[in-house]
Amino acid sequence: MIVMHIKEGVLNKMAKLQLLNAGGSSYYLSGKWSVGVYLNRTNNSAVLIDSGPNAAFAKALDQMITNQGYSVGAIVNTHGHAQQCGGNEYFQDRYPNIRIYSSELAAPFVQYPWLERQCAAGEAILLDEHEAGKRTVTDIFSYEDGPVDINGNAFMIVTLPGHCTGMIGIITPDNVMYCSDALFGHQTLERQKLLYFNDIKSTRATFNKLRKYDVSAFVLNHGGIYTDVSPLIEEHIERLEQGLQHIEELVREKPKTYEQIVSEVQLYYEIEDNHVAYAAVCAIVRTLLTELKRLRRIDCYVETGLLFIKGSQANESVARTAKS
Repeated sequence: MIVMHIKEGVLNKMAKLQLLNAGGSSYYLSGKWSVGVYLNRTNNSAVLIDSGPNAAFAKALDQMITNQGYSVGAIVNTHGHAQQCGGNEYFQDRYPNIRIYSSELAAPFVQYPWLERQCAAGEAILLDEHEAGKRTVTDIFSYEDGPVDINGNAFMIVTLPGHCTGMIGIITPDNVMYCSDALFGHQTLERQKLLYFNDIKSTRATFNKLRKYDVSAFVLNHGGIYTDVSPLIEEHIERLEQGLQHIEELVREKPKTYEQIVSEVQLYYEIEDNHVAYAAVCAIVRTLLTELKRLRRIDCYVETGLLFIKGSQANESVARTAKS
C-alpha cells in the first residue's frame, strides 16, 4: 500500500494530505476533496478523477504524484463545478499534452466557468465574476453509460444526473467507482442539513442506479471511501423528504413569496448570511419547489410582480378528507 504525504500550508489549515489506496492502482486524496488518482504502472502516468478547487491544491497533488515517479497524463472532470475542475489550468500549463475528458453536457461548464454564474438566476449579482480562463476539454464523450479508453486503460463511464448538469461517475479497471457528488459522506451530512441537488427526480433515479452496482468500493468527492452505500442512500432520501416537507409546511396555511421561503429556510437551518451561502440556499429552494410542483404538492401564482407559493388544492382536499 502506498501512502504519500505532503505538507499543505496554504490548503485550509490542514497539516498534510495523504493519497490513500482504494484498491489496486486506484487512489483517493484524504481531506475535504477526495480527488481520485489512478496510477498506470505500465507507463508511469496518472489519471485524475477531477483536479480539485484551485491551482495551489493542484500543485500539491502534482508534487505527491511526481515524487512517486509518475506524471499526470489525463483528467476526467466529473462535472463543471469549480471544486472539480479548478485545478485544470495548472495541470494544462504543467503538462501541455495532457488529455482532459468530460461529458458533452458538462464540458461547456468546465471550459467556460462563467456559464455557471449566468445560470444562477437573480442571485447571480452576488457572485464574483469569473475570468475567462483557458481550460480546454480535449475529449468529449456522449452522456451515456459505456466504456472509454484513457491512457491505454479501460474505464467505465456511469451517468449520475441530479446534482449537476452532465455529471458522471467513473469505474476504474480495479472496479472502484468514483461517484463525484452523487452522494455525500456522513461527516458532510452532519455539517450540512441542506443538500445541493438541481433535479430531485433525477437524483432519486441515480440513487436507485447506485444501489445496483456491484463494485469493490465507492469513492465520494465529499466523504472518501465506502464499501456499501445503501444506508447512505437511505439517509439522503430521508434528508430530501425532510426538506420537501418543511417547505410544504411553510406554505400550508398561507401563501408566501419565493424570497420569504428562502429567508425562512436560511433561518431554520441556521445558515450564515453571506453571498455564497445565500446563492446556494436559493438554488436548493428552487430545486425543492420544482419537485413539489412536479408532484402537485404546491401551486404557485404571480401577483403584483411577486412569485407566491401556496399549498396545492389537491393536498388540501386530501387533508380535509383525512380529518372528516
